[in-house]
Amino acid sequence: MNQRRISILCLSVGFALVSCSVDIDFPERYALVYGVADYPDGYKDLNYTDDDAESMWDLLEEKGYTVISKTNSEVTASAIQEDIEGLDVPKNALLLFYFSGHGTSDDDESYIVCYDDTGSDVAFISGTTLGSWLAEVPCNKKVVILDSCHAAGLIGEGYSVDGYPDDWDGGSSFAFSLSETIANYFSSPSANGISYDEAIVLAAAGSDEESFEGGGIGHGYFTYGLLRGAVHGDDDGDGYISTLELYDYARGIVFNDGAYYLPHISGGPVDFILFEAK
Repeated sequence: MNQRRISILCLSVGFALVSCSVDIDFPERYALVYGVADYPDGYKDLNYTDDDAESMWDLLEEKGYTVISKTNSEVTASAIQEDIEGLDVPKNALLLFYFSGHGTSDDDESYIVCYDDTGSDVAFISGTTLGSWLAEVPCNKKVVILDSCHAAGLIGEGYSVDGYPDDWDGGSSFAFSLSETIANYFSSPSANGISYDEAIVLAAAGSDEESFEGGGIGHGYFTYGLLRGAVHGDDDGDGYISTLELYDYARGIVFNDGAYYLPHISGGPVDFILFEAK
């Protein structure tokens, strides 16, 4: 566990050292929140992904975000595109995009699966497409959270905060390598996926992994970790929750559950304060 946290601690230490003496003047904050549990024919229904979205909506609205939220049949690819294109936000705003539902992948890229006819391509939004839509939003702070199978495949290969390859399967053959982490920071981003300069991405599972939900918790494990992290994730004790803190707490929830998948985080060497600790 300590080994897995090395790179995050190295990256976040600069924030931890100054955060105790800084009062945060939050920018305008916006959130687009989506969850699909009841799919049309072609994909198995899920149990709690719409509940995930509703709980994230409640959390973010409570924290002062302006939230647009849709569930189930409302979550079409065209509706998501229209919501993104319809945003009127200032340059210094923070935008958070959240999706909980099915994810899928092919040889080239991963996708989130919307409510549309799942027998046609219109139901699938690739990381490249989502990244291009988000790139048109003028704000310079963007966070994408994906609680779906194969979610890390939507991350463009480039800057990777924790140094894990997006297809790591949790096996013992993967050895942590600081040189690989540094190489990721200075490598050229992939042509596919959401690039490091478009958004910080928190993904529930690797590009070759499934993610899961739990009946005992009534949520996807990753989202449950995020919701718990809003309460308990203030690792540096400064009274605020950042993207790295929220990710690190949620990853611990998934890992400690013994799941055979692991969340990922991608983005440049930056961190955003999301909200005050609950």
